[in-house]
Amino acid sequence: MALDAQWRYCRLNPLSLLAVHQWMGPTAGSSKRVWTVSKSTSRRCFQPRTNALTGRRSMMSQTRTERSFTLTRILRAPRNIVFKAWTEPENLAWFYNPAMPTPTAPIQVDLRVGGVWRQQMVVDDDLQYPTGGVYLEVVPDERLVFRWGAAGGWPELVGDRELEAPIVTVNLRDVAEGTHLELTVAFPEQLADEEVRDLMEGGTRDGWSATIDRVAHSTAITTWHIRQSNPHV
Repeated sequence: MALDAQWRYCRLNPLSLLAVHQWMGPTAGSSKRVWTVSKSTSRRCFQPRTNALTGRRSMMSQTRTERSFTLTRILRAPRNIVFKAWTEPENLAWFYNPAMPTPTAPIQVDLRVGGVWRQQMVVDDDLQYPTGGVYLEVVPDERLVFRWGAAGGWPELVGDRELEAPIVTVNLRDVAEGTHLELTVAFPEQLADEEVRDLMEGGTRDGWSATIDRVAHSTAITTWHIRQSNPHV
């Protein structure tokens, strides 16, 4: 019988889970209802306890938490067009989940290191929030790195919470079919393992996967295809 571990109750972050649902839309099924209930409920989670005799944490607590994931897509368009889809306000509507209401607030992009991308997300009449990011690296037509979130939004980018926000890296390279897009989401060490697990189990990977599926239907790429098929347009 283990003497150095225990269970405790911890509260889920409802905004995090609902924000993931905003990406996933119909694929989330009844998850919105379940996550809404989490505002007033808790779940049981494992917490290590120090052994009074050895001063050591339980071996179970040392299970490594995966703190990043990578997704890839092949897009039938050149890199410069894909880069426009990620960085120009008029081309960023693909980031909205088509199953959710479309916000009226304009998309803001200040494309420079330290600049902000800010985009309003609407789940329903009761919940809307800004998201986007703060650019950490910008290599035109090749690479974007940003701290994912927004001040007053989700993930939160204010004060100490900014250092806990995930880092998203988008790499673009040429392939025969067009552009190879590689997206990596990394959770910083400042974010507790428990919160990382909640985000992973709550659907962050699936949310990003569904989101980047929509890049192919961005205004930048669809317009490029139209012009390729009809140069006079």
